[in-house]
Amino acid sequence: KDTRVIYSIYLTHRDPAHWTDPETFNPERFAPGAAEERTPFAYIPFGAGKRNCIGSFYGMTECKAVVSRILQRFQLEIDASRVKPHMAAALEPSPALPARVLRHV
Repeated sequence: KDTRVIYSIYLTHRDPAHWTDPETFNPERFAPGAAEERTPFAYIPFGAGKRNCIGSFYGMTECKAVVSRILQRFQLEIDASRVKPHMAAALEPSPALPARVLRHV
């Protein structure tokens, strides 16, 4: 009674029990068929169950459309050695991560 439970999605998304080499960027983890190898709750960016985000489909669709459009038109350059995650209301780089945006020719 009167106990608070805090669930860290950040830690779940980096749990070696669910992910091989969790700190490595590997988009193949989300390839068709790859989800069958893990629990459905290993990756839950919009929550899960009865109370998951009702805008998750819209959010993912909008994100894919915007990111694909940006990558079609521009090249982004960052210094990946400077990326240090910082937990706030959302996961963000700390300090700010400067990027060069170059228009595709």
